[in-house]
Amino acid sequence: ATLRQGQMLLFYTDGLTEARRGDDPFDEVSLTRFVAEHAAGGVTGLMDAIATLIPKLDPRDDIAILAFQAD
Repeated sequence: ATLRQGQMLLFYTDGLTEARRGDDPFDEVSLTRFVAEHAAGGVTGLMDAIATLIPKLDPRDDIAILAFQAD
């Protein structure tokens, strides 16, 4: 993939989007909203926000995340 300056690329396993937040699923729509809300902080801010989010979820599977941002 070719990224323009400032663009991010996020890879994640299905454990993230199959997790639950209370009674609600944390699905692809939820993840898209979450990323949009935290993208202004760059890749570091986004990963920090995800690291804060994960303990609040009820994952059914392992979660792995990898993110890149073009300089």
